[in-house]
Amino acid sequence: MSGRPSTTQGLQPPKPKGILKKTPPAPAPAPAPALPTFDEDNDDAVTDYQMAAHRDYQLAVQQAKLLLEQRDQIPPTVPLETFERLSTFPPTRGPGITAANPAPEDARDFLTTIAGFLPREYMDLVDERNCVGNCGYALCPRPKRNREGLHSIKMTGIARTEDVNKWCSDRCALRALFIHVQLQNPSYVWKDGKTVVKVELRAEDAAKQQPGQQTPRNGKQVASPSASSSEQLAQTTGEADRDKKRQITKEATALAVERGDAGRLPGVGNQIEITIREKSSTAPAQAPDRPSDEDRDRYEMVEGHRIKFGNGKTGKNEENEDSGSEDDDDDDDDDYLPPTLRM
Repeated sequence: MSGRPSTTQGLQPPKPKGILKKTPPAPAPAPAPALPTFDEDNDDAVTDYQMAAHRDYQLAVQQAKLLLEQRDQIPPTVPLETFERLSTFPPTRGPGITAANPAPEDARDFLTTIAGFLPREYMDLVDERNCVGNCGYALCPRPKRNREGLHSIKMTGIARTEDVNKWCSDRCALRALFIHVQLQNPSYVWKDGKTVVKVELRAEDAAKQQPGQQTPRNGKQVASPSASSSEQLAQTTGEADRDKKRQITKEATALAVERGDAGRLPGVGNQIEITIREKSSTAPAQAPDRPSDEDRDRYEMVEGHRIKFGNGKTGKNEENEDSGSEDDDDDDDDDYLPPTLRM
């Protein structure tokens, strides 16, 4: 054998070709071109279609910003744990603790928590308390009523038993609905650097003693030494407002007198006493005069002319000429017939 190397030793076998077509990689999406700011007054620069597209884009941006602002203003949903805690309220129970006189810490906790409720969420809380057998008013420790039947007769009328059984009494219904009305028509106060809904408890009747009050004397409530400073401040502020109104009225009256307009103010200026007496009559009673023929026929006159009926005669002539004959009766009947039906 010759020493020449074989030609097949240095060659590699060809690679088999695939039968599937290779898909080229998808090009990266081009960034959306920014919409230019067009001048609406220059109609030659852009077309109407481009102007409409630009207006729609600006409107969509404004609506998106508005939705973001409203999302921040909508309060979050009340968590389920809050419903569970308020369904077993109040935590403080014992002698002297009633719906009219709750514990101060319980009332404070309830008002702080309920300020974040919506009206429908508050009614859901009432239903949750009814499910566990409690009165719908969160500060009432008593159970709800359990009356049977579809309707219940009350002093004020007929009510559905379902609505009556939500509360233990009518007073608790008023207390609970008083909270509901404040949530439907909220008034806001600034507290801890943010705006919150102001919610207050319903004021009890004067016959019911409130914390910080003593037994009434002569129909007036007497504040005890333990009355809160806020109540005293409110009473003082009310008296100051009344004194200010009296002073303003007094100054306005003095100014009106100085200008000579005192007669326009009530109770100011010259006053004349008027005495009303019954007029006495000594003349004898007289019968009314009989009306004359002219006065008796005056009701037939309209602006000086006598009314004529269908036959052309006046009412007075008809009475005088009524002979009762058949011919006259036939003529009278023809007078009331239309022209097409007369014989």
